Amino acid sequence: YTYIRQLYFITFIRFFIDPTRRMDLQIDMAEKKNQFSDVKRPTVQLTPDEHRKISHYCIDNDIRIGDFLKYAGLYCLKNKIDPTRD
Repeated sequence: YTYIRQLYFITFIRFFIDPTRRMDLQIDMAEKKNQFSDVKRPTVQLTPDEHRKISHYCIDNDIRIGDFLKYAGLYCLKNKIDPTRD
């Protein structure tokens, strides 16, 4: 029983205190990929009124809000439209 507790303690110290072991864990975690690994997902803050207007447009035209915002942004870039100007 004492030997097993010592092994757990040594493993605990190695895992939480040894900096080289922490680096191994960080490297392993960085290598994991999922369906969103190769895309950026920016956050857009909308007022409730802005969200209502966009969501109604998207429902009427059978498009998702994220796709609408993506296409609108790309359209502005392609046509050199500055959306910050009125």
